[in-house]
Amino acid sequence: RHTFSSIDVNIRVGAVLKEASGCPVNLDFPDKVVFVEIIGPHAYIGVVDGNEFPKKITPRKFQVKEYFKKVSLVQMPYLGGLETSHEMGVRIGREAQTFEVGELVIAPIGIVKADDLDAFIRGVFEGIESRYQIQSRTYAHKPHKTEVYVQNLYELVRERIKEPIIVFEPEGEPVSSIASKIADIAIRSDRVNFLVGSREGIPHGIFRFANLVIDLCPGVTIATDLAAASALIALAFAIHQKLSSEIGNPSEI
Repeated sequence: RHTFSSIDVNIRVGAVLKEASGCPVNLDFPDKVVFVEIIGPHAYIGVVDGNEFPKKITPRKFQVKEYFKKVSLVQMPYLGGLETSHEMGVRIGREAQTFEVGELVIAPIGIVKADDLDAFIRGVFEGIESRYQIQSRTYAHKPHKTEVYVQNLYELVRERIKEPIIVFEPEGEPVSSIASKIADIAIRSDRVNFLVGSREGIPHGIFRFANLVIDLCPGVTIATDLAAASALIALAFAIHQKLSSEIGNPSEI
């Protein structure tokens, strides 16, 4: 056994290197990383390039999380039996909370079975809560908890006709061809409405009121429980691409 540890040696080595080189210490994005390992009676020192250690947050990345709070995710409910409706609600609620969207609006059309809708809504709250609890334990910041509302889809479109409305359906334009338009709308707007269908999809009559109709993956019909996440990831890509092209490297700002 030793009277010292790797940490003790690490501290001493770091102090000597700092004094000898005069270099500042950057724990977030170091140019070089010094390792100290104690093996038997010897202390071994290694130096590696800082790029060998990828980080979640780097100067080359713009943080797009705040833009999700502008999103009103308008989701047609998946209704098909109590168990199925509940499970789909859990998945969609978890997706909405994962991105911390501003609000989730459950938007049925016409008459629906109350027990199926109740099961779906309970599932949504369950999914939001389960994800929120994980975020609260693991995030450095206090997560935003997604608000949940219920409103008829046609009524919502009528009330928000002056706000940006984006429909996600296979009849739309490929997302790659209009990514800059998506970013422009999200960046300049206080709220942007993302309309996501369910088994039947968003009615074609609503398309004419939309600012954009987007096909997320041409040739592929995206499952209901993946549609919201796919739309939000597309938004993140569009915004990051827009900011990167207009502003450049965030570290230079």
